[in-house]
Parts: sequence; C-alpha cells; structure tokens
Amino acid sequence: MKIINTTRIYKVELPKYEAMLKHLEELPFAPVLETHTSSHGFIPNVRTGELLTPIACGYSFTVCFDEKILPRSVVRKALADRVKELQGRDGRELTPEEIALIEEQHMGELVKQALIKTSVFNCFYHIEKQFLIVVTASKDLARLATHMLTKCVGSVKVTSIHISDIKYGLTTRLQNHIDGDTSAFKPFQPGDYYLLKEKSSRTTFANLSAESTQEGIREAINAGMQVESMSLAHHDILFKLTNDFALKKIEYFGELTEDEEESRAELDGAMLWRTEAAAQLIQLCAALDDLCELFGYQDETEEAKS
Repeated sequence: MKIINTTRIYKVELPKYEAMLKHLEELPFAPVLETHTSSHGFIPNVRTGELLTPIACGYSFTVCFDEKILPRSVVRKALADRVKELQGRDGRELTPEEIALIEEQHMGELVKQALIKTSVFNCFYHIEKQFLIVVTASKDLARLATHMLTKCVGSVKVTSIHISDIKYGLTTRLQNHIDGDTSAFKPFQPGDYYLLKEKSSRTTFANLSAESTQEGIREAINAGMQVESMSLAHHDILFKLTNDFALKKIEYFGELTEDEEESRAELDGAMLWRTEAAAQLIQLCAALDDLCELFGYQDETEEAKS
C-alpha cells in the first residue's frame, strides 16, 4: 500500500495530538459557495474516519480544497465578447470605468457557472524530527496546507528545505560522482534516472554505469544544463529528488517477516493504514535526515504569522 508517494517537505514545530486535534476542528471544510472561487479546510481521513489520525511516530491529517475552474483565456474572451456586444448596442466606445464595472459583474456570473475541481491530500508530521510531509506534487497546494496551519494553530514558523546548487546541489554532486568521487552522494546510491534542463531544452539519461551515459551527462553539464531531478536509493526506498527538494515517485522495498505479515493480515482497514503510514513515514524521515546532512540543510521561512 503506497501512502506517501510524492511530497513537499517542511520543518515546523506543531502541537502534540490533543492540542492539534482542537486546532484542526477550528477550520473544517465546507463546499465552495456559489459566489466564491475557492474553499478549503480539514476533513476526516477517508481510510480511518479520523480528523487527526495518530500513527507510531506522529500523526496525519487531510486537507480538502475546492477551486472554481476559470481558464484565463476563456475569461478574457467572454469579457471581450460582452464588452463588444454592449458597445455595438450603444453605438459608442465604453469608458474604462464602464468596462471595469462590466467585467466585475460578468466575472460574478462566470464564477457561478464554473466547474469545481476538488483536491484531497494527506499531510504527515513526525513529532520528534519535526518534518511536515505534504503528499502533493503541487507547490501551491503545499503552501495552502502551511497557510492553513498558521491560521488554525496560530504563531508557527514553517520553513521549507532548500539545496544550495552552487556548493551542494545535484548538478555539482552528479558531476563529481561521474568524475570518480564515490562519496558524492553517500549514504545514497544514485539510480537510473536523470533529468537535465536548460531553459526550454531538456534531456534524460538512464543507466549511469554505462560509459555513454556518463559522457552524455558530462557533455550536457559542460553545455550549461542543470540537473532538474534524479533518482536516489536509500536503504529500502527509491525516489526521484528534484532540485527544489521535492521527493517524487517514492518506492518502498522493505520485506516483511512472516510474523509481521501474519499480524498485518489480522488488522482492519483503518489499523492497516496507520501501520503502513507509520512504516513509510519512519523510512522517509530517515532518508530526509541524511539528505539534509548531505546537502547542507538550509531553510527559508514561508510563514510566521499569528
């Protein structure tokens, strides 16, 4: 059961279970209103039914976000058609003030008719290590989750983890690795996926042990391309690490003992989810500890409001 697969990572000090549950209750989700463009809040976990699910090393909560879909091109065309229609009817050019009023009124009608996109994603918090793991590939949704926490918890410092690409980054380390530095990624093992990018051009490589791949990467870096993402293995997990410290397509390979398999077979759906989530969170946080040490942990405050 893959529960934590694509993540955005933050460091934050959140309350323990009892206090955190009360905070989440202050911001329940409600469907977006007809005249609003979005709505967000916390909902019970779909597998456990709990607003805040305790797991072995921390807890998990779920965010729901409703957003009206209003493509900019569609909005611009609809407003332009409306203005053109009124100008043709009145036989004169409308003033900027009249156009602004028409756009405001027409936008309200478009919002009422727009389709709604619903996003539901889980967040995991390791209490001791203070890692907040938001299970989404979207930066905007991850930031929404952190803003919601500052709103319901109060004064809290949320920091995102960054890599200095000049001294510690993926590009520098990969170049050092193919040049013979076996400690460039230690204790991680580079995998078989590499995405390099430069402005609008990009190229991918596989099988780093092949001489042709190493030469291709070397030429790409010398031409000014930077490593956008690459795969790394850490003990029993494999993932793609991006240059902005997102982890994607996480795979867990640890084999269970016979006793563990038997004990899990007896668990109900909610307890099995908690058990699997805890195991994945522990493995992932161990990798995060080593990543922070390897790349020289840096942080950038995203929110510190009360």
